[in-house]
Amino acid sequence: MPQATHNSSVLQSFVERRWYGRAGLLYLLSPLELLFRGVARLRKVRQIQNQASLSVPVIVVGNISVGGTGKTPVVKALVRWAQQNGYQPGVVSRGYGRESTGIKNVALQQDAAQVGDEPLEIYASTAAPVFVGENRYEAAQALLQAHPCNLIISDDGLQHYRLARDFEIIVVDAGRLFGNGHCLPVGPLREPVSRLRSVDAILLAGAESGEACGGEPQISSAKSIALESPEFAGSAPQYSYRVAPVALVNIKSGERFPLQQLHQFEELAAVAAIGQPTKFFKLLEALLPKGCLNFSKHEFPDHHNFSKSDFDGVTQKTIVMTEKDAVKCTGFATAQWWYIAIDAQLPQAFFSQVHTALR
Repeated sequence: MPQATHNSSVLQSFVERRWYGRAGLLYLLSPLELLFRGVARLRKVRQIQNQASLSVPVIVVGNISVGGTGKTPVVKALVRWAQQNGYQPGVVSRGYGRESTGIKNVALQQDAAQVGDEPLEIYASTAAPVFVGENRYEAAQALLQAHPCNLIISDDGLQHYRLARDFEIIVVDAGRLFGNGHCLPVGPLREPVSRLRSVDAILLAGAESGEACGGEPQISSAKSIALESPEFAGSAPQYSYRVAPVALVNIKSGERFPLQQLHQFEELAAVAAIGQPTKFFKLLEALLPKGCLNFSKHEFPDHHNFSKSDFDGVTQKTIVMTEKDAVKCTGFATAQWWYIAIDAQLPQAFFSQVHTALR
């Protein structure tokens, strides 16, 4: 590993430990936190003053912390629900990690380097129109001019206040919650926890496995206590949900197989370029019988645009990755490359609330 990359990894690890533990030395950055919160507040006020509405309802999915919290599976689940309930949904996103600028139609440029990996994943999984752009309002306007959509879902658009919204959803990682509770750079938050009081619904990602086995998933007692503490007083309705693996998909052919197909592999390499790669590795470990197979783990930065040369050091022929990473490897994947398809299993009570709000 190059020295610069190693140093960056060590620094990132240190910061994350402080974000999700005691802030420690990061308290020295408290003046910068105050500056960040002040600038963010002014930006929010300015954007709300110039807020623009669309001719169709808008659902915003986002979070108040940096890093992966499971927003993309939620967006895909919302799109599928809308498609099955008489809506024609479209999705707008910023397209993080892309090398281009301006508004792009994902259907016309199916290249993650141009549109971003998560928008490409959403389009590939749902076939809904997806447009990306720095300005979500302008991207949504372009989408509506090109497609007869009657609902817009804004992916990771919570802090983009320029676009008026009818329903706001915050996705929270149940394992991490809000870390040390501080905003950047002392903590992982983009906005204070008090923001939860002004949204319409809170989705708690990562319910324990037993919670979704029968009936509606419920918030675990530990997480419920956390969300009922004084700082959450008056917050929005809270729903717990699971992100569950549903199939093993061949990247080259698109064929879907039962997850048990993993047991047939003699060796494999796990590849992840996501916000929390350890989550994917733990998922893979859980899907494999104990002691039956050891696999190598290969981490890349979030939103990394893969090239064939990235895999030169992978000795195993069988490679398993996330769907977000797979959409960036379709041009050079072999017949032994796979991804694990996952679905967000959202409770019916949540969908009922959304449906009522949109009527």
